[in-house]
Amino acid sequence: MKFFSTLAVGFCLFAGPLVAAESSHKLKEVKGLPKELSPKIAAVLHESGQQVTGPDGALCVVWLAKDLAVKPKFKPSQSVAYPFTHGQLLGAIQFPEGSSGFDFRSQEIPAGVYTLRYGQQPEDGNHLGTSEIRDFCMALPAEHDKDPKPIFNPMQLNEQSAEAAGSTHPAIFLMSAPPEKPEKESKIIHDEDHDFQILQLTTTGKAADKPVPLLVRIVVVGAGE
Repeated sequence: MKFFSTLAVGFCLFAGPLVAAESSHKLKEVKGLPKELSPKIAAVLHESGQQVTGPDGALCVVWLAKDLAVKPKFKPSQSVAYPFTHGQLLGAIQFPEGSSGFDFRSQEIPAGVYTLRYGQQPEDGNHLGTSEIRDFCMALPAEHDKDPKPIFNPMQLNEQSAEAAGSTHPAIFLMSAPPEKPEKESKIIHDEDHDFQILQLTTTGKAADKPVPLLVRIVVVGAGE
């Protein structure tokens, strides 16, 4: 198994190239959190989530954490766009009954509820060319991830995430770099170049106990080559 060594998500300072077009997918606000989440996890998430719907129906619902801790002096690079901490809880995702999701490696993720934690793609020969951006969300089965504290142990993080895909590799979702100028709305973006559907979510971060607006972009439909 290849381990994710993680750093940290951040301010809307860096934007990688993104060719956007009108999306065939839509967003719908969903009230309430899944009962499968532990009380401690649920307490730190927004009660409203965003449901992504495609031509064939609902695909997933994503909830972000409130007051995401960010590193105040973080400077984005060409490969790392977000300043979140190793194993930090970012939110949760639910795939509806009767369907399943697919991660960035085209691994099938069964219907159910998963937490989302931050990780980075390793810089090694096994991952060359898979993505210019190293920021990823890692999905973990909600039934096994009950504490919102960061999971600092890389082996534990990877093994729990691999359970979501029923494989030896973590279940991962690429994070697209946020735009240079802050935006105030959640939306779905179609990246025409890669045929990705990117979910853009707004939330609040905390840097040195000061609130800062945050945009997080997650590829919810699409896989690497």
